[in-house]
Amino acid sequence: MELLALLFLSFCFLTLSGLTFGAESGSHVIVKEDDDAILSCSLNNMNIKPMLFDWRKDTERLQVFMYNNGILHNKGPPNQDKQFSGRVSHFPEELEHGNASIIIRKTKVIDSGSYTCEFPHLQPERIFHIELIVGASPLPVVRIFHNGRLQCEVRSASPEPTVEWWDSDNQRLPSEDPVVTEEGDIILKTTVTRTGLYRCVATQDSIKHQIYTETFVQLEAQRGRERSREGERGREEQRGRWRMRTEQRWNKGSFRFHWMGGCWCCQCCFGRCFGLCCCS
Repeated sequence: MELLALLFLSFCFLTLSGLTFGAESGSHVIVKEDDDAILSCSLNNMNIKPMLFDWRKDTERLQVFMYNNGILHNKGPPNQDKQFSGRVSHFPEELEHGNASIIIRKTKVIDSGSYTCEFPHLQPERIFHIELIVGASPLPVVRIFHNGRLQCEVRSASPEPTVEWWDSDNQRLPSEDPVVTEEGDIILKTTVTRTGLYRCVATQDSIKHQIYTETFVQLEAQRGRERSREGERGREEQRGRWRMRTEQRWNKGSFRFHWMGGCWCCQCCFGRCFGLCCCS
C-alpha cells in the first residue's frame, strides 16, 4: 500500500502544468505513452538564435527536429522523419538564453530510444545525449472462473511489467508461472480459497509505475453454507413463532394443554395426548 501511495504522489508531481517530465535521472527521460516529453538541451548564457542545432534519434540518425537560424524542419519528410511529423516543437522565446530543448507530443512506445542534440557549427562541436523511455501501462483485465480460479491478462505493456496477485491485506498470492504470448501479453492465473477482494497488480519498476484491477470473489461453497445457516436460523425462528402462537391459543378456554413428547396434552387427563383427552 505504501508503494502505491508513493507512486501516486510521484505521478502527481511529474504531471505539472500538463506536461509529463517523467522520472529524469541524468540524461534519462521516462514518460507514459500519450504523454508529452521534454528533451532538454541547453548552452547556458548563449544566444543560439543565429545558430543551427539538430536533433537525431538512434544509430539510424532519424531526423527529429532541426533549427537553422530561424528556419524550422518539423513538417515531416523530406527534412523530418514521418514518425515525428507534426509532433515536435521547440521553445522560440528561450533561444536567446541558449535553450534548444524540444517537446515530443503524444509520445508512442516506438519513440523510445537514444536522442542527440547537436551543434555541428560550434568549435569544438557540442553534442548532448538523452535517453527517452516511453512506457505503455494498460489496465489489467481480470476474469473469474469456477471454484476460485482467477486469471489476469496485461496486454501490450512496455517495458514488460511484473504481474502479481494480491489479497485485500496486500499479501502476494501463490500463482502459476506467467505465460507470455507472441503479442507480448502476460497471463497470470491463481486459485483462491476464501471469499474476498483480490487485485491483479502490474508493476513497471523502470518507469516507476504501478497499476491494478480489483475484483470481488464470492465462492459458491461458502455462499451455500451461508445460505444454509441463514435458512436454518429462519426455520428456528418460524418454529418459535408457531409454538408461541399455539400456546397462546390453547391456553384459552376451559382446558389447559401443554407440550409434551411432541404433542399437546390435556392436564386433566394426566398427560394423555390431545385427541384422547377425557375431560368434559
